[in-house]
Amino acid sequence: MAVQPKGLYGRLIRDGRRVGLVASVHALRQLVQGLLLDAVLYGAVVTTCTHFWGAIWGPIIAFGIMCPLAGVYCYYSIRFYDWSKKDLLGLEALKSLRENRSGSRWTRFVQHIARKGDAWAFVALSMYGDAILVVIYLRKGVGEYNGLSPRDWNIFWASVIVSNIYWIFRWTVLVEAVRFVWSSMS
Repeated sequence: MAVQPKGLYGRLIRDGRRVGLVASVHALRQLVQGLLLDAVLYGAVVTTCTHFWGAIWGPIIAFGIMCPLAGVYCYYSIRFYDWSKKDLLGLEALKSLRENRSGSRWTRFVQHIARKGDAWAFVALSMYGDAILVVIYLRKGVGEYNGLSPRDWNIFWASVIVSNIYWIFRWTVLVEAVRFVWSSMS
């Protein structure tokens, strides 16, 4: 068994490992979710649906396809997060910081932002990320990794719907803008 360093040096090593883990997981999420799901899959589905069903029905059909797929992806990601029992996304640390009542100026500033309200966090995290971030950040307790309560399920599905509306709208605007430019050039 390796000897663990103590004091400030030991804390820096432990915190550095934690930061490295969180950064690695966020990088992996950006690759899987940001590139493969949000860019490639959403783009392909919205483009295909608007091509076959037009600018009105295409996005609605794309939403019907992508919403369940996103729900499955988010659900199993939360299950994996809970199974690991590690703060892979840094959200448990943020929640504990939010609930703490003291600290440096920087800590108090972050606490002030984090306490602005769950509605702001819900909207921002739904648009920035997905139901994974929203549910983990908004569920009760810090570091409990205890699955989804009935309240969490409501937050989960609301976030899946809001984030998918955002992504479908975003991709529809982009596809229609490209179509407009393309048709103008012809």
